[in-house]
Amino acid sequence: MEGLVVPLMRRVRAHRDRSVAGSSEPEEDAFVLAIFRLLYTLCKVRGYKTVVRFFPHEIIDLEPTFSYIVSHSSLMTSRWQLDDAATNSWDSAGVSDDELGWERRYVLFLWLSIICLIPFNLASFPSRQSSSTSEPRTLIDDLVEEAKKDLKAAAKTRDAAAELLSRLLTRPDLQSQYLERFLAWATEVLTSSDDTFLRTGVLTALAGIFKRGKRDVLLELTPLVLQHSATLMEGTLIQRKLCIKLTQRLGLAFLKPKVAIWRYRRGNRSLLSNLSDKPSGAGSAPANAPASAADLEEDEDYDIPPEMEEIIGLLLDGLRDKDTIVRWSSAKGIGRITERLPKELGDEVVQGVIDLFSFTESDGAWHGGCLAFGELARRGLLLTHRLADIVPLVTKALLYDVKKGSHSIGAHVRDAACYVAWAFARAYEPSVMAPHVVELAPTLIITALFDRAASAAFQENVGRQGSFPFGIDIIKLADYFTLSSRKNAYVTISVELAKVTGKDGIYFRPMVDHLLRVKVSHWDRTLRKLAAKALRGLVPIDPLYFAQTVLPYLVHANLNERHGSLTGVAEVTLGLAELQIFDDSANTQLTESVVSVVPDIEKARLYRGKGGELIRHAVCKLIRAISVSRLPLPPQPLNTQATQAEAAPQPAGRQSIQDIRNRRAAVKSRALIYTESLNDHIKHPNEDIQRAAALAFTAFHQVYTYKTSDEWKDKFVDTYASVLLGDLSGVIASVRRGYALTLGHLPASFLLNQQRVDRVVAALVKASTVEAVSEQRDPESRRNAVHALAKLVDSLSEDEIVRKGKEVFDALLAALDDYSVDNRGDVGSWVREAALKAAEKWALRMAAVTTTQLITAEMSQGLFSRVLRQLAEKIDRLRAHAGDTLERLLYPAEEGLRMPLVPHREQLKQAFPRGGVANWAVSSVTFPLLVPFLRYDAYRDDVLTGLVTSASGSQSLVHDASDALMCFLRDVRNSEEAGLTDGQQPEADAAQRFEASLLRKISSSLVQIFKRHLYTDRITVPLMKTLHTILADGVFSCLRPPRFSWSKNMVILCRAEVSKTNDIPKLVCAARVLCGILAFGDPARTESLKLLTTLLAHKYPRVRQQVAEQLHATFSASGQPDLQPVLALLADTHWDQAMNDVVVARDALRGLLAIGS
Repeated sequence: MEGLVVPLMRRVRAHRDRSVAGSSEPEEDAFVLAIFRLLYTLCKVRGYKTVVRFFPHEIIDLEPTFSYIVSHSSLMTSRWQLDDAATNSWDSAGVSDDELGWERRYVLFLWLSIICLIPFNLASFPSRQSSSTSEPRTLIDDLVEEAKKDLKAAAKTRDAAAELLSRLLTRPDLQSQYLERFLAWATEVLTSSDDTFLRTGVLTALAGIFKRGKRDVLLELTPLVLQHSATLMEGTLIQRKLCIKLTQRLGLAFLKPKVAIWRYRRGNRSLLSNLSDKPSGAGSAPANAPASAADLEEDEDYDIPPEMEEIIGLLLDGLRDKDTIVRWSSAKGIGRITERLPKELGDEVVQGVIDLFSFTESDGAWHGGCLAFGELARRGLLLTHRLADIVPLVTKALLYDVKKGSHSIGAHVRDAACYVAWAFARAYEPSVMAPHVVELAPTLIITALFDRAASAAFQENVGRQGSFPFGIDIIKLADYFTLSSRKNAYVTISVELAKVTGKDGIYFRPMVDHLLRVKVSHWDRTLRKLAAKALRGLVPIDPLYFAQTVLPYLVHANLNERHGSLTGVAEVTLGLAELQIFDDSANTQLTESVVSVVPDIEKARLYRGKGGELIRHAVCKLIRAISVSRLPLPPQPLNTQATQAEAAPQPAGRQSIQDIRNRRAAVKSRALIYTESLNDHIKHPNEDIQRAAALAFTAFHQVYTYKTSDEWKDKFVDTYASVLLGDLSGVIASVRRGYALTLGHLPASFLLNQQRVDRVVAALVKASTVEAVSEQRDPESRRNAVHALAKLVDSLSEDEIVRKGKEVFDALLAALDDYSVDNRGDVGSWVREAALKAAEKWALRMAAVTTTQLITAEMSQGLFSRVLRQLAEKIDRLRAHAGDTLERLLYPAEEGLRMPLVPHREQLKQAFPRGGVANWAVSSVTFPLLVPFLRYDAYRDDVLTGLVTSASGSQSLVHDASDALMCFLRDVRNSEEAGLTDGQQPEADAAQRFEASLLRKISSSLVQIFKRHLYTDRITVPLMKTLHTILADGVFSCLRPPRFSWSKNMVILCRAEVSKTNDIPKLVCAARVLCGILAFGDPARTESLKLLTTLLAHKYPRVRQQVAEQLHATFSASGQPDLQPVLALLADTHWDQAMNDVVVARDALRGLLAIGS
């Protein structure tokens, strides 16, 4: 730091001398201002207290530095005194903040604050200004007045001026003459001024004065300042913070500067001294030695000023402030003042802090109270008998969490409570903290695991107290890195910790109870799920406790907690089932309580209202857990008397709809209730619920309905399939989505009958096809049907794969061509993404059939060409999926699954080695690997189509696609031109080889793609953009008529594309292509000119203007002298004028070009 500051200040000092002498140059002023800004930056980064130590501080610097700052103060002072109107005129004059250079005044004020500490009689320096009074002015008067001006600045100069005043006015030789006068002015400002910045500056100066001033001098002035400063406790954030800071220093001025002898003293806390064999000094007292009666009497034997009650009250109120920095300053003030109070009064302060820990208080009060406890504990002001009252409050604060709207508050309270626990570890002997370990240690572990906030506090207690059970083992498990992942902390670390500490330790039960009573019902859905998973992982530690306590509690939880409780029941049920707890006949009642949850929810109709969707999702998860656990489903509830009473007939006049539903529910079998519940969830519009229901569907029917009759299964399957195969006009979209997804989750036992398989496959194939009626189109239904086909392949036998493979595979290839678009965008991408996975699974499964070869060359080419097309398109997500699919098809996990008849398999493997592409979604990596496959007829059209559609993507995507394509085409052109000019080749052979050239094939592919997708803007517009790029580059310049007719075909297609459109971007793209084709000569040139001149008379002026500009640029680039009249006409005509004039100019242009209409 010294090497940075000293050279800079040397330059400043030299410039100061020249500036005061009037010999500085403007260029030098700008350079020195940059130095001041650099010094300010150093002060901001390292702190001004560090930097100012290296400032020169000689008495000869005082007057020149003051003159220097005065010479640059006129602009700043004038600007602060301007009103709004004057400020506007000032700004119009061009005077900027940079020219004012407030950093200069900031550094100079700090420099003066160091110079004024020199032990020299500063009052002997006369003022350089004339005095209006009989009393002679001194330089100190000028310094004070100059600093006062900056106290109202809105810049950092305010803080520097306050620093100067606090150091200057607390000099012993200046206090009697200047301090009282300044304090009188300051109190007047606090009471009468409305200037927020001035009051803030005055408070900053007062806080500094009462920090550095002598107590005997300040004591007489303290009541006056206290009276006026307390009025600003309702001001801005900075003012409240400064008021608290000033208030605590006023309190310290009222009290004698001594440390309370009654405080708890732990003794020497230096590790080096603790390890030393040498005893402490003879005069040192043992740790926490009790004070003698004489010392206590002396400590109590002095009067406490009555103002202290108000000061302490203000500081306690500051602990409730809404802003953290105010509470933190109040806590430090509480600690410093309590350190000087007698024991009895100090205990009252502690009680005042304890009173803040009420649930009627705000989170700010809890936070401030924790900060105060931490400060008091660090100073030994919390006596040991108070720990019994304080530790329970700290444990509550460690778990403080209050829901507020859509979020919760309390993280800052928990952090502050961790600070208190950390302070306890450092402040007290292990013997003092030992009685409280059982209460504090589990809470710290809970906070560390499930809030990830107390890890450091726990480590501090383990290291310094040594009485925390399994402390070292826990620290090894739960450190900063392992707890950084919330999922890892809940699911993994909590279980490992419970295994280490055991079920009988002090940690296990509190952890489980916290998850059970707090986290399972937490407002955050993600936390509820993690808590349920954590409970499942903890089941093997103490299965009996979970079976007897945890699961019954979850089953009978309050309705307000039902989602988390249902999730917990599902997870705990799975955990207990893995340990075969439900197999014990003694747990029949427990089993019944679990399987009764779903009927009870159905009976109470809890799916309605707020949170109903969450309940549905949790019920699906519970049904799946019950099914996986294979819990028995009794046909009737165990309470037969209640069942008979509910099922008994009632008088007709007394029957209600709810009564009828209750009686029906009572006589239904549990399996039927579960089946109807799943069917209801499957039809729900929420996709998460449908997916959860489909998973539960598979698990349930694998366990409970696999022995049902074929007739029942036929009817069951037909219920779902008939909806998808029938008329869709009256079917709700959510029903179609759910039924399509469900058919793919049918257990294998439902697919042993050919007729059912045919029915299911036909329904899913139809559901995966784009609907003919636009109003019936639903991409989510098609996506779910494709997902179902991917799931179905795992349940079908090999014979069914042979029988239905081609039908399904053709449907999946068709799904890869789904480019449906609605107001949500490319919704067909959902179907294509699902089809990639489904086609891969079916292809590999069909390839594994050894009895016959199911996959033909056409099917292999269709699949791989479509996968490559997805790799070349503009959606990053699809490129990533397509790349992974391609790699798995080329390199299957088992060699027996090798895809047969893949075109150019070796070239594919060479281009895409296993693991060779780190990220398929990056277009700049993927596209250059794809363009070489334009050489092969099997892949050319699809790869070119994908690259063309990327031309309508983002700017970076367009750049990557164009670069890859153009680089490839240029290489092809150069290699073919080199072959044509080779003298060793006969002319006839060269012409034949050129006839079959790759450029011709690519141009033909572009024509075919255009023709195939005519009037499809998704393809045609980016295709014309791509073609414009190709033509502008001249790659196709060798493909001229009459040998090649692609240019004429392209003109015909462009004419058809724009004939009935008013889409301006499409018309402009077509005009650019047509202008590019002009270079290819007749007949394409004449047809292009006819269409272009037709567009010159289009009804949209913008189109006319754009076409005219394109024609002018094209004709200018041709360099033909006979086109000068045409160029003049194009340039002189205002193509956005009235249509009659435009038509006359257009006809004249046709005459000049010798073309007809």
